[in-house]
Amino acid sequence: MFDTSDLINKTNSALLEVDYFNVPDLEKPLIVESALKYYTLSKADAIGTKFENLSLEDLLEKINKKLNPNEKRMLFNKYTHFILSMINGIQNSEVIWEISEEKDLINNPLVNFNNEGLLDELVTHEDTDPYATFLFILDIFKNHLFSFKNINAERSR
Repeated sequence: MFDTSDLINKTNSALLEVDYFNVPDLEKPLIVESALKYYTLSKADAIGTKFENLSLEDLLEKINKKLNPNEKRMLFNKYTHFILSMINGIQNSEVIWEISEEKDLINNPLVNFNNEGLLDELVTHEDTDPYATFLFILDIFKNHLFSFKNINAERSR
């Protein structure tokens, strides 16, 4: 099993080493991704995976293939919660992760932004693949988190 009990402590320690809190917000997703990749590489040995030259997404895809469904759920839900906590810190807010019974959401997670352009909610179906959910929220974090905030800031001027 891929033990992630130290995920938050190890990644937060790595973030503190690079003075994460004094980095501009737009750079934070890349720093978080790097810390998460470093953490994942340190744990990959436990399941016989060594792929240092892969992106975080590719590394996790290899790991995903080696885990049983329960292990996948535990691992990727923890990674998703970690990314949501990073978003919460950047936005100084609390993103809610809602599990919906709407069948349309199976493997089609969605996010809602509030009027200020802050990510407000992640909505998934209980049968949504946990790896797909993680990749979805990672993409939002890396590529879209500030887009909506900036669009709404421009509109309010």
